[in-house]
Amino acid sequence: MSLKINKLILIISLLIVTVGLHKPAYSQWELFNRNIVTVHSPNGNYLAKSMPYSRIQQSRWGRTEVYDVRTSTLLYTIPECLTEGVLYLSNDGMTIAHILDMEYGRDTTKYATDAVSLFQNGKVWKRYKISQLTDCDTCDNLLFSCNIVDIRNENGKTIKYYHPIENPRDTMLSNRPTYFMDDTIFIFTSNRKLVKIYLPTGAYSTDSFESPVLIKLQSAISGERQKKDFDCPEMFASNSFEHKGEALEKYLDMKATGFWERNDKKYKSYRISGWLCIDTAGRASIVELVNRDSLPEKKVRDAIENTTWVAPKDIPCEIGCWNQKFYADFRKSNKLVAMKERKIELKKEREEYLQRAVADRINGVYIPKNLEDCFHTLDTLLPKKSILTIKNFNNRDETIKLHHGLGTWLRNNWGLWGGSRLQIYFFKRGIKHPDDMSAAILEYYYDYLHGQNDAWREFDAKGKKEK
Repeated sequence: MSLKINKLILIISLLIVTVGLHKPAYSQWELFNRNIVTVHSPNGNYLAKSMPYSRIQQSRWGRTEVYDVRTSTLLYTIPECLTEGVLYLSNDGMTIAHILDMEYGRDTTKYATDAVSLFQNGKVWKRYKISQLTDCDTCDNLLFSCNIVDIRNENGKTIKYYHPIENPRDTMLSNRPTYFMDDTIFIFTSNRKLVKIYLPTGAYSTDSFESPVLIKLQSAISGERQKKDFDCPEMFASNSFEHKGEALEKYLDMKATGFWERNDKKYKSYRISGWLCIDTAGRASIVELVNRDSLPEKKVRDAIENTTWVAPKDIPCEIGCWNQKFYADFRKSNKLVAMKERKIELKKEREEYLQRAVADRINGVYIPKNLEDCFHTLDTLLPKKSILTIKNFNNRDETIKLHHGLGTWLRNNWGLWGGSRLQIYFFKRGIKHPDDMSAAILEYYYDYLHGQNDAWREFDAKGKKEK
């Protein structure tokens, strides 16, 4: 490797490695307002009320209560928020079906990950993913829509792509792609299939999208939701935890660092982060705690739980508590010790980055060295059905549909965030952001599958001039 490339890697390592080696696999959509959702069984005898504990749209933090309307009796509680998507309750009140158009992550207790979730007697019964119900590995959406399917930013302009509206039926299904009738849920999918889920057994089957059952379904109960909107409490300000820092300083014998001190990078930082569930009296319970640098955890927990926090405002009384994000940074009380720790940390980070930048494998995953190697590796990794799906896209722009699926896998596993020889390859060709790197791989892969090799070879040749 030439001296020039070594210098390039060093510069990149200094700029990038402090950001961290891992990024989340999906975005968290924070809402300014949420709602409590109520749905009734078709016979009107039962109702389900679902309540959120967080302003993050995908979060399942919350609870869902099922009541017998005739006696106002609480039958059971599901410890999950099911306000997003479509919710159906069976006529006996014992089965709940929750339907989402998208899947967001892998943690099924925290995030709404599955397209369809079935609960029976208050417990998780069955879950189905988009790939199962659609028999499509590359479908990001479950529900049929003839509306906007993609929004892209091209040269500073927002470009919208639409499905063609073929007939009035497509318009109707776009507005309402799910139905519930005779203990069966009918779902018209994004790849034009009809999925039927029979609630008494939880089993599903598929039928033709053109099925004449649609005429009968038009008379079915719509399952309209009743919503009670409320404004979300504000998230803690960036320095709010510092106001309680004295409590942790006393417990940990460390110094809580302020905003400017955190960002000047002079000292090794010890971080605590996570989520607190704070009730209307300001009492906190720990929902999630990330003790990144292994500070004494019992002391951290005791300090948090024995501190009085600012109670959330404006949440409905039936919710009673609200999840708030928090983080705190500390350094050793002795500044000279903290500075020495930081120098050691920087040296280690640079060494790790340099190792990643030349490795042919990271965490056991092969890292392609250039675009052509990416194509051959994808040919090996992807099932033939998935390759055919990509090849059958109308044009290369449609590969944007893979951004949150295959694209996420590429960014996380091929070192496009935290450093790899493939990341360096793209840096040398003017592409700096991991999202743009994965997009280039997928767009050029589409060209490669169609035998159109001039554009990607020209891109590849850009960096070869620098030696």
